[in-house]
Amino acid sequence: QEQKRATYLQVTAEPGSVAGSEDSLCYALAEMVGNAATFSATGTPIVVTGAVRADRYRIEVTDQGPGLTAEQRAQVGAFVQFDRKKREQQGLGLGLAIARATAKLAGGQLQLEAGPGGRGLTVVFDLPLVA
Repeated sequence: QEQKRATYLQVTAEPGSVAGSEDSLCYALAEMVGNAATFSATGTPIVVTGAVRADRYRIEVTDQGPGLTAEQRAQVGAFVQFDRKKREQQGLGLGLAIARATAKLAGGQLQLEAGPGGRGLTVVFDLPLVA
């Protein structure tokens, strides 16, 4: 809503319970969606899916922005930003690092993948299911 992208947000999620603090998980997901909104053009969709896969819950946030190279995806961490001047980034580069740490604390992982057809970025938040 802050970036006026809510109308382009497409969310589909299966029910499931995961480990971790609800507040922390919501914050991490907000960071992932916020990054997608920041780095993709207005008018392009941001797709969020949540699905049960065996004993895991997988959340994917996919945008159609410029994406990151394989080398950049491997380098993502705290205070790391790419093409800062070109993309006029205002933050500290902590969003995905916080999301990655949140996933790890919950027994999961965060992965960055090229978006469909090599366009954009897909952030995968994979968490263990709880009974």
